[in-house]
Amino acid sequence: MEITLLGTHDWKQWRNDGATEVGPFEVFRITGNEVIGDENVALGELPSTTFGRSYAVNGPMAVPASGYGVYQSGPEVLVAYDTGTPAVGDSYGPKPSQGTVVKNYPATCECLGIVDSTNKIMRARWHPIDHIIGKLAGSLSQGSTATVNVWAGAGGSEAVITSLTVTGRDWLMKTGATAIASGKKVVVEWIDGVPYVVEAECP
Repeated sequence: MEITLLGTHDWKQWRNDGATEVGPFEVFRITGNEVIGDENVALGELPSTTFGRSYAVNGPMAVPASGYGVYQSGPEVLVAYDTGTPAVGDSYGPKPSQGTVVKNYPATCECLGIVDSTNKIMRARWHPIDHIIGKLAGSLSQGSTATVNVWAGAGGSEAVITSLTVTGRDWLMKTGATAIASGKKVVVEWIDGVPYVVEAECP
C-alpha cells in the first residue's frame, strides 16, 4: 500500500544525532536545533531513558545515525504504532529504545484512525507530553523537588518504565506540611513549562 504523507508542504528537516536508525514514520525525541544556511534543522534521536516532552515523527524514509531526513510538524501526522488495533481516541506515546508508539504510554498522540494495518501506520493528532503518573523515588517536601519514577500502562495494569524519571516540583503544600513520602503515587503536570506534582497518594 502506498502511503501519502500528510501535509507535505509542512515537512521540515532533521538530523539523527543518536546511534540508532529511526525508521519510516517512527518517532524521535527532539534534542536541539542547528542552522544550516537559511534552514533550521531539528536534532533528534530514538526515544531513550532520557525523558523529554517534545517528540516528532519521521517521514517515509529511514534515517540512519548522523543522517538527515524530513519529519512531520503536525498537528496531524502518520505514525507507526507497536501492536494491537488502535481505536479512535486511544492515546499512544514513545517507549525507550523503540521508534513505534505504544498504547497507554506518556501520550504524545491521539489516534484518528488506522491508515495501513499491515505496516501498522495510524493517523494521529500530535502534541507534547503534558501529564505523567509515577511514584516518588525520594520524599518531596514543601517547595522542593524530587525524582519521580514514571509509570505507564492500561488502567489497573500500570507498571514502572525502567530508568525513566522526571524531576517533580511541589507548589501546593503549605509551609510546615509533612513531606510526601518516597514511594507514594503522584501525578505530574507541566504548567508554564514546570513539572509540578499536582496530586499525591494519601498518607
